[in-house]
Amino acid sequence: VADQWVEFGNYPAWKFRSDSFQFVSEDIPVEGWTNSTRFRFRQPSFDPLRDHWAIDDVRIFSRYRPDWDESEEYRKRRENQNSIVKLAQCCYNSDQCTIFDKVNTNFDEKKCNALPGFDKNERNLRLKSSELFIFFSFLSAISKVLYHRVSQIFTRRVIHQKEAPLPGSFLNENSDMFPRRAFYSISEVSWQAFVVGILLGSFGGAMYQLVKSLSIVECFDHREITAASCQLNSSFVITWLCAIVFDLRSISMLTSGVFFVKREPVEILVDVHPDKGLMKVGPKTIALAEVLDIYLRSPFFLGFLSFCYILGGFPWALGSLTLPSFESHPSMQVYTQVMGLLTLLRELLGPGLFAKAFFTTQWILVTRPEDRDEFGRAFLRRGLLQQFIAGSCLTPIILASTIMSRKVGFVSSGETFGIFALCVVFGGVFGYLIGVLRGLPCDGFCLITGWPTRNCYNVVCNDRVKCPCLFTCTYCGEIHSRRMVLVVVLPFDDMFLFKRMLKGDLK
Repeated sequence: VADQWVEFGNYPAWKFRSDSFQFVSEDIPVEGWTNSTRFRFRQPSFDPLRDHWAIDDVRIFSRYRPDWDESEEYRKRRENQNSIVKLAQCCYNSDQCTIFDKVNTNFDEKKCNALPGFDKNERNLRLKSSELFIFFSFLSAISKVLYHRVSQIFTRRVIHQKEAPLPGSFLNENSDMFPRRAFYSISEVSWQAFVVGILLGSFGGAMYQLVKSLSIVECFDHREITAASCQLNSSFVITWLCAIVFDLRSISMLTSGVFFVKREPVEILVDVHPDKGLMKVGPKTIALAEVLDIYLRSPFFLGFLSFCYILGGFPWALGSLTLPSFESHPSMQVYTQVMGLLTLLRELLGPGLFAKAFFTTQWILVTRPEDRDEFGRAFLRRGLLQQFIAGSCLTPIILASTIMSRKVGFVSSGETFGIFALCVVFGGVFGYLIGVLRGLPCDGFCLITGWPTRNCYNVVCNDRVKCPCLFTCTYCGEIHSRRMVLVVVLPFDDMFLFKRMLKGDLK
């Protein structure tokens, strides 16, 4: 130690009397684990007539013991290195440092100034991947609202109701020839309570985990509440509020538009009179002339469809923010990005995202020649080129601008062009596929108001939209028109009468 020599090996002569070399290995003391340690071999008592010895092939290794990672010194060094790396990750607001890491490490922004080349402005411009997906979802929701508001000005739905009514004498004398019947779906309170319990329970669990991990309750117990004490920056708070709105909105849409919670049995009015010829299901009116087919499906189909809708109501947005609060794992970031992507797709396709995927998969795997032909005709719909162009023009504006705003280092012109070209292709293909799916009965309007233990009817119909603009853009009407499937569960006594009336059997 310092100027003193430390002896850690002693070799008596009688042990090494041999005509060949012998292997010797020694462990260097901990005090000698430095970059300036010197080693010497000496013999204090030497007789030049008798003592002859030699050493060869001296090697000094930094070899670890089997339990080297369990030592106290290693633990201290590892904690020190991890704290330095975590500080740099949090200072630059990288994806490796979550809001939960800042809370657990008591992150202090003032320490970031000690990092070489640290620029606070570059850090504030970046969004984490989970926040970025929520931001994309927000832009998608705003874009959908604006698009529907504008499209309603130039388009109108076609009900096929005749302009001129039939003569009154004909109606009075032949009113019994055209029956009008109201059917009511099966409504079970236990099923509705079960669905609401799952949706609100999962939302409440994710909310509780997030509040607990951020120690928000303890934060508000302090007299002085500051952003530094709570570790809540403005971007995360805004993202958190948006995630809550997205999840609650999806739950509200499912409970009111699919499961019809806290309502009387849904009325399905079928009027086959030639002057009307319509079927009214809740708030939706469908022309009987647009009904293409009706067929019976099994309870297994209804149960899996119910599962898909419940899955669409899970708190994917809030879960993408909450998932990093659990124990860190290399694949945790991948799971967070998957949940964020599902949030984005749910805002684009609606809370029936998984149900649409289920219907789409059925059409991809069809085996009947008639269904194959129908699947092929969906790729020949009018207006698909326009949808491809619209998608390829809108997507780069949103994606490319946001991705480029997250850059920290220099991005070359070639990389910028590559990102832009990728967004153009992705947006165009996505718009084209959406147009194809609108030509297939993949968009469901379901009335699942009871336990999925019964048979159900699938009613395939067209939801036509006309473009009454000056130049009558027929492709505009084709874009907004769609083929949908109505799923209803009726009492057994009403099922056959319902099918006969839709098929025009007036007996």
